[in-house]
Amino acid sequence: KERWEVFEVTTGRTHSITRSTLSACDCFVFFDESRCRGTDFKLLRESSALVTLDKRLTKDKFLQGCARMRQLFPGGQSLILAGTPEVVTKKSTPLEVLNMIVENGIKSVERGLPVYVQR
Repeated sequence: KERWEVFEVTTGRTHSITRSTLSACDCFVFFDESRCRGTDFKLLRESSALVTLDKRLTKDKFLQGCARMRQLFPGGQSLILAGTPEVVTKKSTPLEVLNMIVENGIKSVERGLPVYVQR
């Protein structure tokens, strides 16, 4: 079973989130790829998520990361997209970044299709 930990900066102590005096919405929360699915923390309405992009990111993984923010709407939670220069440049538009992510998903399916058919 997953165990979420809280590191309290003031005391330097780490404990289980269930034993902490802090609630999840008062914490900085880090979701890595392996712990992203099925996680549901109640985050503040004004929370922001930093979503990191790489050149192989697919739509499925991108949306799993973004979906941790349950209140994505104007005036609610927000996303900040960040990536290396090979993914995002000063001239990149959000549409270009999203197109790259969708194209990566298509390429991933195309690579896996011959393996699937051979089974």
